[in-house]
This record gives sequence, C-alpha cells and structure tokens, in this order.
Amino acid sequence: MHAHVTVNYFAINVRFVDENNKTITRTLGLKDTQAHHTSDYLQKLVEGVLEDFEIKKEQILCVVTDHASNMLSTIEKMNADEEGNKQILEFEEDSSASIGESLETEENADIFLDYFVEEALKLATIHHMRCAVHTLQLAIRDGLKDRHAATLIGKLRQVTVAARAPKTDAILKRRAGKAAILEQTTRWGSTYLMVKRLLELKDFIEEMDNENLALTASQWTQTKELENLLFHPFTVTKRLQCDDLTPGKFLLEWKSLLYCLNKNGGLIAEGIASSMMKRESLLLENEILLAAI
Repeated sequence: MHAHVTVNYFAINVRFVDENNKTITRTLGLKDTQAHHTSDYLQKLVEGVLEDFEIKKEQILCVVTDHASNMLSTIEKMNADEEGNKQILEFEEDSSASIGESLETEENADIFLDYFVEEALKLATIHHMRCAVHTLQLAIRDGLKDRHAATLIGKLRQVTVAARAPKTDAILKRRAGKAAILEQTTRWGSTYLMVKRLLELKDFIEEMDNENLALTASQWTQTKELENLLFHPFTVTKRLQCDDLTPGKFLLEWKSLLYCLNKNGGLIAEGIASSMMKRESLLLENEILLAAI
C-alpha cells in the first residue's frame, strides 16, 4: 500500500559574477515550507538562509520570483523592515568643522568615503523582478483559453486519461514502448508534451479501435497544428532556463517568439501574442531589466 505525501518545497538560488567575470548560479537552500505560504513565513525563511550564508540585504541587487502575491509581499516586507532600521546620514552643524579637519589627509578622506559608501548601501532597496519564463507561461495559458483551443485540449485530455487506464496503458507500453502523458497545469510545457505524445501514439491508438480513444481525422489534423504552434513557446521556455541567461538574451528570445506567433496567425497564436504584448509592458517597467539591456 502506497501513501501519497505532498511536500511543498521552496528553493532559493543565488546568482553572482566571480572574479573571472563569469556568471555563477548556486542553490542556497531547498526548504520544506510545512504547507505555510504566507509572506511573513517566507520572509523569515529567506532571511534565515541569508543569515546562514552571511549575506547582507545591501548585497542583494535584485530578487526574481514568480507572480504569486505572497512572493511580491515577501519582498515588500523585507524592504519595509530594512526601511525601519535605516539610519539617515546626518551630520550636526557643530561637527562639520571636525569632519573637514579629518578629511585634510588623503588617507582619512578614503576612510570616510568607504564609511559613507557602506552606510549609503544600507539605504538601498531590494529590487523585485518578475520571472520572464513564468510570465511567458501565463501568456501561453491565456492564449489556450480560446474557446476553440480549450475544446480541443479538453478532448485530448479525455483521450489521454483513457489511454492511461491500466489495461490500455500496458498495451501501449508493450506495443509503442511509451505511455500517454497527462498535462499538469503547474508544469511548464506539459500541454505541448501531452499533444506531442498523442501524435506519437496515433497509429497504435487507432489500431486499438477503442471508442474512448477515438479522434476524427479533423481532430488529428488540429492536434498536429496545435503541436506545431506550441513547439516554439516550448523550445523558448527551455532556452530561457539556461544558467547564463542575460536580459539581452531574454528580450531577443521574447521578440523572436512574438514574430513567429504573428507569422503563424490563427486565433490561438494571436491570443498568446496579445497576452505577451500586455505582459511585456510590465516587464519593461523594471529599472534593473532596462539598465541591463
């Protein structure tokens, strides 16, 4: 007897440039949230990991997360707490003379400048950036809400569920050497993988003459068209998850995908492209992204 246990993991990665000007990505922590998803809990979790690695908040230029409201709130609260602890650099009038005297030598001037920069860094705000890949997934999801696409995908999902029934699944694995793949709403690209696998199993499915697996010739044609359409977003999604991704590379991939979708045409492609354009305006409001481009 097998028991299904759901564990909610929260991963924290860090990205920095080393002394050789090489981009490095490392995982700092993979924490079980114990089913707690509030921003207060996540804030404590993040700050605990930062403390473990002796990373100061003023060393953080930007935090990249998905679009979940609790993630956005977590960053806001981290900044709010930092705001409460800030000490504004003020100098009393009667101390101005002593400061001037202390800066008379170059050594003292350098020391004061280092101190001033160190204190100024503590005033810095942690910038937040929306994950570009997650933004793309939301745009794809919006496009697939089109009535025609939703109807077709719903039918393909029914066929996939039927194909994964124990007896049918065993037959397909024996004859085709592979099984049907059921999409998962939280897994990127899973709709494309489901569609692609059904097309790979097409001949074997038709041989079984099972009414629960039946698709018309027109539906198979539409399925192939859907696969072709989703191929480009799927491959772009994979490329956007590379370790050395830069804002410039992201924007190139984003614009290239928009071009492909507009060239392809059709209601689904137009829906995805339209959503990408709307979400692009939010991405390009980010000062860090614009500065990097």
